[in-house]
Amino acid sequence: MTIRHPQCRAAARGLVIASMLAAFAMGAPRAGAADAAAWAKARPLIEAALTCASIDKFKQAEGTLASAGWNASQGTDPVTLPVPLKVFGFDTLRIAVANDSGEQVYRAFLPGITVAQLAKAAKLKPGKDGQHYSRATKLGVLSAGTEEGVTALTCTIDTEG
Repeated sequence: MTIRHPQCRAAARGLVIASMLAAFAMGAPRAGAADAAAWAKARPLIEAALTCASIDKFKQAEGTLASAGWNASQGTDPVTLPVPLKVFGFDTLRIAVANDSGEQVYRAFLPGITVAQLAKAAKLKPGKDGQHYSRATKLGVLSAGTEEGVTALTCTIDTEG
């Protein structure tokens, strides 16, 4: 379809630009194209660690995480990411990663998701307390509960045993 009237054509162009900016704000990094490429490479590595699937190449993602404000010595203090990650089908923008002696912790905060929804998606079994869910993986223990008032998925890996 061709828009012939100049004012209508300008308005349509404005709508296209506005929709592109909205799409960018919803899922693209806040920084430049180089950061977008770095996040595209880091995203699957971080998602694998958060779901207790693999941590083999996580070190390759640490530089990208550092660009979002994370540092290895901050413990389990969460960092807000510029791009959403997918964890068992749910989006997250806040994660925590801690690598101390004897244990590694990878945690995703999932606001708006119930612990029961997360447990079902991650195939976790209910604990004795009825508040937490977990299952053993090849790497460690994957668990769901509430952290800081928000549903959280945690992959805990014992590096000493």
